[in-house]
Amino acid sequence: MFLRSTILTLVIAAVIGATVQSMRSEYRGARAGHVDADYIDSKKCVVCHSEHYQSWSRTYHSRMTQDANPETVQGDFDNKIFEYQGMKARMERRERSFQITFIYPDGRVETSPIARTIGSRRIEQYVTEQSGQYSRLPIAYDLVNRRWMNLNGSFFHADGKDYFGLRTPWDPNCVFCHNVKAQPNYDFDTKKFQTDVAELGIACGACHGPAATHADRAASPFTRTLWRFSDQSARDIVNPS
Repeated sequence: MFLRSTILTLVIAAVIGATVQSMRSEYRGARAGHVDADYIDSKKCVVCHSEHYQSWSRTYHSRMTQDANPETVQGDFDNKIFEYQGMKARMERRERSFQITFIYPDGRVETSPIARTIGSRRIEQYVTEQSGQYSRLPIAYDLVNRRWMNLNGSFFHADGKDYFGLRTPWDPNCVFCHNVKAQPNYDFDTKKFQTDVAELGIACGACHGPAATHADRAASPFTRTLWRFSDQSARDIVNPS
């Protein structure tokens, strides 16, 4: 009887161990060798932190920087024309893509496809991509008053200043505060950026840091139970408080 009980216990322990091992997420080592090593996408956090994830999803932080598509763009691109300082800007939508065409007083035309948006509460700014380099356009949409505007007005630059004065390279500027673990990766030989981020927008990693080890440990139900019923604070995650 004792031998049978011992064998049964060992079998059950082996099954549980195998089950736990198969459930391991193995996030550790992701992006090894990069600045954002062990950072994980916020969608991975929802498994254990659904309420926090849903709460974060309702904030403007989650929509700070987004790829441009019909679900994210709020500006009026219904073939609108905005005139300022002798320049015309025409905003257009082409199926699931958007573009702003600048028409100079001498008739020259410059078209900028919209790659990303910045902001979703008061002002929606637009980022274009040319040859792998990103830059913020000088035209933005005022979400409060539902109108187009030149960023000279938003940044309190006097009228008459350079129309394109606030066309700013995105890679070495906007990328740092509005995304998680920005890496501009500037190449001094080509004088170009190869920008990468752990995640667009102000997401979980912005406050909690790299969470791969935490997620791997949390894959074990034993570890989660230990955390739940103990005062242990060393959970391999940054606690902003």
